[in-house]
Amino acid sequence: MTMVRGTRSVRRVLVGVAAVLAVAACAPALAGVDEGLNALAVKDFARARAEFEALPNDAQAIYHLSRMAWHGYGEPANPVRRFGLLQRAAAMGHARAKFEVAWLTALGAGTTADPEAAVGMLEQADAEGNIDATVLLGRVYRFAWWKVPQDWPRSAVLLKKASDEGSDLGSTLYATSLIQGVGVPADPPAGYQLLQKMADKGFVEAQLELARVLSEGTGGLAKDLAAAYALYLGVARQGDPFAQYMTCMALLDGRGVARDVRAASRWCDGAARQGDAWAQLRLAEMFRSGTGMPRLPGQAYSWLTVAASGKESASGIARERRARLAQEISQPEIERQTKRAAGFRAEAGLRVREAPLPDLARGDRITLDNVAISIPAPQGYFNNWEFVENFQRAGPNNPELRPNLLVLTNREDMDRFKLGLNGSLRSVEVGRHIEEDINVTPGIFADMRKSLVEAVEKTRATGRMKVDVVRNDEAALLLFREALNGGDGVDARAWVRVNGRVVLVWFTGFTYEQLQDLRQLAPATVKSILAQNGPGLFNLFGSTGN
Repeated sequence: MTMVRGTRSVRRVLVGVAAVLAVAACAPALAGVDEGLNALAVKDFARARAEFEALPNDAQAIYHLSRMAWHGYGEPANPVRRFGLLQRAAAMGHARAKFEVAWLTALGAGTTADPEAAVGMLEQADAEGNIDATVLLGRVYRFAWWKVPQDWPRSAVLLKKASDEGSDLGSTLYATSLIQGVGVPADPPAGYQLLQKMADKGFVEAQLELARVLSEGTGGLAKDLAAAYALYLGVARQGDPFAQYMTCMALLDGRGVARDVRAASRWCDGAARQGDAWAQLRLAEMFRSGTGMPRLPGQAYSWLTVAASGKESASGIARERRARLAQEISQPEIERQTKRAAGFRAEAGLRVREAPLPDLARGDRITLDNVAISIPAPQGYFNNWEFVENFQRAGPNNPELRPNLLVLTNREDMDRFKLGLNGSLRSVEVGRHIEEDINVTPGIFADMRKSLVEAVEKTRATGRMKVDVVRNDEAALLLFREALNGGDGVDARAWVRVNGRVVLVWFTGFTYEQLQDLRQLAPATVKSILAQNGPGLFNLFGSTGN
């Protein structure tokens, strides 16, 4: 019998429980506890600790000290200290602490693992009306966690009790019990109605369960792939990696939505970068086959290496596929991608870029709202659209990627890159400054420049960056930036008004040693753009309304 998303649901359960444990107790706090929480809010950990420790007989203060020990706030993370503090708070009657002590005892986190004792604690907490303990106990019996004998009828009783007490999670799980007939007589319509009610409240776990039910037609209910996709998409937009993976799969297969492998790649990349092993496995396959991604076997090897480091069933599959892929790529590439995979760090809550980056111009002209603008390449630079588009597609959610329309790359830098030599890629990136179709008059452009210069002054005031405005007139605003206080790199950017549109030009990849080259390149490039797109002096300086 299919349980709640099988092993993937167990992982979500663990994440959900961790989130529950992070919530502060709801009991009214004393002034000292409030002061401690205020200090935590501004990361003044020393003051927070002092406020909490000043209340040695206050259960809530002791509980918050346990959270500081857990997260390593102002002290090294210490699971043993955390457990001891939780025991103290639990002995004082703190309901959340009692729940956490039971959970950690089952896992052996900060103490010796003792599942039998943990179940006894949960049973006691349930009898005292701790609804979180009731739900967790229901899950323990349903999924036979901690080697506890499976007891579906007992699980259903507990989950119904939690549902009746208003627990969204309890209601969601009890709804799946009704749909699947787990511990209770099957009643799919009643289960579906309860699940829909929880989903309509915005409860994420219910939305995901409802999506699964609609995808599979569980319990004989009618399938609705379009509705399932809409649910997955809604949760995926909130940064949930499982929903992002399911959105990817729907787009790859055309389930409930038109097939779109490029869009699928963005959702799969988002889930993979958050640490979802199944998404990492799928993304590796997309790189290997060139589906929605550029065909890059090395990238595939890297993602398979990341996926292989876990303990899920996906990890075993990743290890098998990586062994086969190793026969197709060179040893230096294997070493490079292995090193790259070792540096992987999951990015929790990553938001996926839904709108694709625009295709880059293949020539020397871009179009803004049907207005053609010529962008001549400076000497030594060339249109590098193919390389850049592959780079963008390989990391579609990279926040540093801008929606450029044209990228001109220094040819010598590119040759060094192809030879595997160190060095940055100096580039001239051209994009639009205004998304809407607006005819930017000289007056509007003047106001824009004023606003931008004011922002420059604020940046200067921080002391983190040196900014020099070297041109500010009716045709363009050009400035140079140098990072200070240990920052690296220099760049320049220009806003150029041509034919009633504003082109944003970035000059990136320059080092401090290349600053003088940049100071010559940027003004010359701006001048060249203006010369190529203006019929005469009057238009050049905005004397007409065009």
